[in-house]
Amino acid sequence: MIFDSHFHLSALAPDWMPNQALAGGLAVTTLPNDWFLCLHRLSHLSDAWRLALGVHPWFADVVVDWSAFESLLGQDHRMVVGEVGLDGSHGHPSEFDQLAVFQRQLHYAHEYGRLLSLHCVNDREHCYRLIRSMRGLKGGFVHAFSGSLVQAQRWQALGFHLGIGPRFLTQLSDKKIQLLRSLDVSMIHLESDAPLVRSAYQLASPNDLLPYLTVLASVLDVSTESLSQQLYVNWCHLWRLNDE
Repeated sequence: MIFDSHFHLSALAPDWMPNQALAGGLAVTTLPNDWFLCLHRLSHLSDAWRLALGVHPWFADVVVDWSAFESLLGQDHRMVVGEVGLDGSHGHPSEFDQLAVFQRQLHYAHEYGRLLSLHCVNDREHCYRLIRSMRGLKGGFVHAFSGSLVQAQRWQALGFHLGIGPRFLTQLSDKKIQLLRSLDVSMIHLESDAPLVRSAYQLASPNDLLPYLTVLASVLDVSTESLSQQLYVNWCHLWRLNDE
């Protein structure tokens, strides 16, 4: 039983369906065009599959109908705000544009009491400082966590669970292994970020996530069954914070 805490449904084949190992997941969005498409596709899956509504920092310069964003968010109390955040990598929209869009989405997450799915890359911990300065956010996921143990513990102290996926679990170093073993296991999740067909990890869909459960269980020196159960408990805990 696996829950995928971060994948891109709009980029998967139109006929994609979860396999028997996948019990649920969070489909994140990055552009306004994704919102209605993913909402429609998720309507054909069970209630264990959820939607995150967001504008990714890479697209912070697109025109957004925020009234539609707020309307959709208000229609479904299970909906998350994401994939949102800041990205300091070269070639993306300006820091000013990213910050304006991110702060607006943080406002909606606060106003509607929603979890967040965060994208924080090369941002000099600006995401963390912004969220730490706010009051009343319910927490959520830090997507594709790749920082230090200190950074992990800071996020977990704010109520954010860490998404661990192929980027972290491929070619594990001693440092990565030690970090994984030092984390609060009650606040981690598996994620595919699928499809990653143009990356070194070749994860075509969330259906390819099972081997990474096995890798993580091996690192933590537990059975896949016990880890799967722990991740299920973690998943349920977050949704309770979302007032479900």
